Amino acid sequence: MQIQVNKGLSDLPTILLSEVLPIQKKLKKLSESNYKKLKEAVIQKGFCFPVFLWQNEQKYHLLDGHQRQILFEREQWNVPVPYVLVDADSLTDAKEKLLLCTSQFGTITMDGLANFGVDLDWTWVEGFVNFDALPILDFMDLKNTENYELKQPEYERPKPNDKSNICKCPNCGHDFEPK
Repeated sequence: MQIQVNKGLSDLPTILLSEVLPIQKKLKKLSESNYKKLKEAVIQKGFCFPVFLWQNEQKYHLLDGHQRQILFEREQWNVPVPYVLVDADSLTDAKEKLLLCTSQFGTITMDGLANFGVDLDWTWVEGFVNFDALPILDFMDLKNTENYELKQPEYERPKPNDKSNICKCPNCGHDFEPK
């Protein structure tokens, strides 16, 4: 299969992902459904973003691009991809920079995504995009901004008879819920 590499990346050096050593190990899990989304996205949109590498003793170590590396290996796509070198003083420094790269400092909200995506095809978004920070998000809720409510994730909902929020008065022993 011919994978298109974004023209904006043509000035960057390239490397085969099979020649790069992964650093992440099992930091992230790539579910089968997200694997399929990633595969279809690369087929449809091409290789849009470079991978980030750290070079140490003539070896290249992958900081960002692990899911794409898994995809390329499973699909046996032998296509050189663009990369950017990241300076790191040691493996520990490289791992810290990997965590910085994969961190999400801004929080995507339902309102923000709805306003950002006014002109997006939500069927496409649902088929190709995944946000772990919004595990309960149904992208189709955002089709009509008057039709959605911010859903509380199940893990944040109070459990029936949950006494974890109850306080006891140290003087009289009365149980109460703080306001």
